[in-house]
Amino acid sequence: MEVITIDSIAFQKLVEQLNRIESYVERTTELYRDIDDALEISTKDLMTIFCISESTLYR
Repeated sequence: MEVITIDSIAFQKLVEQLNRIESYVERTTELYRDIDDALEISTKDLMTIFCISESTLYR
């Protein structure tokens, strides 16, 4: 098995890049969670929007 060595500056750059990616993923996840919560719609609203009955909606 080969041992891979990385100099300190390259390693620090890699860690910084990974931290930025992690931060982006966390922000995006939170944004989607907020959007998902805001987009909740009731059964009655769906029936009105699509002009369908409750049985059709559940089907």
